[in-house]
Amino acid sequence: MAVKVGIDVRSLQFAGASRGTGLYIVNLLRALAGSGTNTEFVLLVNGSLPIPTSIANLGPSFKIARIAGPASADSEYPWYLAHPRLRSSLPFLPGRHWRKFIEQHATAFCKAVVSEAVDVVHFTAPFDPFLTPVVLTRIKTVYTFLDAIPYRYREEMYDQWDIDAKKLYELQAMALRTADRVVALSDASRRDSIEFYGVSEQRAATIYCAVEPPKKGGWDVLEEAKRKFRIRAPYFVFCSVAEYHKGLDILVQAIAEYNETHSNPVQLVVIGRQQNSNHAWIREVCFDAGISGREVRVTGYVSQQELQSLYEGALALVSPSRCEGFGLPAAEAMAAGVPVIAANSASLPEVVGDAGILYETEDVQALVAAMERVINEPALRQKMIEKGRSQVTKFAPELIAKQSLELYAQLAKG
Repeated sequence: MAVKVGIDVRSLQFAGASRGTGLYIVNLLRALAGSGTNTEFVLLVNGSLPIPTSIANLGPSFKIARIAGPASADSEYPWYLAHPRLRSSLPFLPGRHWRKFIEQHATAFCKAVVSEAVDVVHFTAPFDPFLTPVVLTRIKTVYTFLDAIPYRYREEMYDQWDIDAKKLYELQAMALRTADRVVALSDASRRDSIEFYGVSEQRAATIYCAVEPPKKGGWDVLEEAKRKFRIRAPYFVFCSVAEYHKGLDILVQAIAEYNETHSNPVQLVVIGRQQNSNHAWIREVCFDAGISGREVRVTGYVSQQELQSLYEGALALVSPSRCEGFGLPAAEAMAAGVPVIAANSASLPEVVGDAGILYETEDVQALVAAMERVINEPALRQKMIEKGRSQVTKFAPELIAKQSLELYAQLAKG
C-alpha cells in the first residue's frame, strides 16, 4: 500500500513564498514530482486563499486539500484535545484573541489531516509567523528546521519582538520538540536545533535543499536588466533580504573600500524583495560606509530569468551572512556557473565547500582581498566555476527526493 504524505504548504500563500522558505518548499515538491515514486502527496493549503501557481500542476501523485476557514472555538476544550488520533497542546497563549485564532486554525488543520487519512505530515515552515503551531499524536510528523537566527541573535531579533510574537515563537519551538523527525537543511542547522531548541540527536536529520539545474537567462535579458536597474559591469551580486544577520553591512564596507583604493570601481547589486525597514537599513549602511546609490543598486523582486541573467553577468556572488540555515543563493550561483565568496560561518562552508573563497565573517579586509582575487585572477575564477558545478551535485533534486521519500517510508512503517 502506498504511503500517503500530507505536506503543509500554507507558507506559499503568505510572505514566505518570496523568500528562501518558499523556494525550499517549491524545489522539494518539484523534486518529489520528478522522482517517479508511488507515494501519494496531499498538499495542505488555506482554503480561503488563492492556490499558488507553483503547486497547481505537479502531477497525478499530488492532491490539494483546502483547509476550511477557522472553525468554531467557542467551547472551553476544543474537540481535538480529546480526539483519539490527534491532540493540539496549548500550554500558554498570547491573549484571548490569539488563543481563539490558534485554536480555530489548529482545529481546521487537524480535521483536514484526519479526513485525508495521511500516514505522515510534513510541516515545511513551522516557524512561519503567519502559521499557527499544531501538535499531532499517532500520526508521524516531520518538521523542517531552517535556522536558529532568532536565538543566535537575540539582542537584534528576538528581544526586539513584542510579547505576542515571542509567545507564538515559543509555541512553535515547543511543537518542534514533539516531532518524530526534524529535518535540518544543513549539518550546521542540525546542531543548532539540538543546542538551541532541545531536539534530540536521534530525531534530528540533515536533508539539503534541492537546487534545480539553471535555465540560461540570455544576453538580451541581461542587457535589458542592466538598463532597467542601471547596472554597469563589473558588479558583485548579493541576493537576499537585507537584515542584520545577512551581513550586508560588511559587504557594503568592502565595496566602499575597494572603490576608494582601485581605479576600476565595481558596483554591488542587491537582489530580492525588501520591506521598507530593509530599505532604510540599506540606506543607513551605505551612509555609514560613505558610498553612493550609484555604487549600490537595489533591484527589488526580479523574475527568475532576470535573476539567472544577473548571476551570469556577475563577477561573483557574495554571501556575507553571519548565520544561514542553508545558503540557497550560494548554491544557485554555483549551479549557474558563478564564483562564490562566502563568510566562514554557520552552513556556508558546508554548502560552498572548496569551490569558493571563504573569509572570516567580520573581516572587511579579507573580503576585499577575496574580491581582488576574483577580479585579477582569471584562472582562479575559472577553477571556482568548475568546482562550483561539481559541488552543487550534492543538492541534486533526485538525491533530495530519494532521501525524503526514504524518511517518509521509514516513519510510515512505525
